[in-house]
Amino acid sequence: MRHDLSTLWARGIWAAMLWVMRRPPIRRLQRMSVQWLPEERQERAWQNLVKQERWARRYGLKLITFTLKLFLLSVALTVTFMAALQAHERGWLPFPTDRTTGQAASQSRTS
Repeated sequence: MRHDLSTLWARGIWAAMLWVMRRPPIRRLQRMSVQWLPEERQERAWQNLVKQERWARRYGLKLITFTLKLFLLSVALTVTFMAALQAHERGWLPFPTDRTTGQAASQSRTS
């Protein structure tokens, strides 16, 4: 099975998040957060917590993968833009010239 970089990173991040969230101190904090509420709201709060965990298990990996793909796309576009800018500044990527005047095409329009 072939996976791209964002999927592999997302799986690693997801595994780490699940590992952390299943540790006893985190579970203790979850229980204590429900116990701080008045008794009449505790059962509903616990059900909401269970619902949130169910939603996270269902969509969490997809959400992390999507976010990482956006991040990597942003990095790729930034690197491409910076490479083109450097190539232009070093003279490797000159502006096209106007054949009649010999000036750069952008300069002939402004004058």
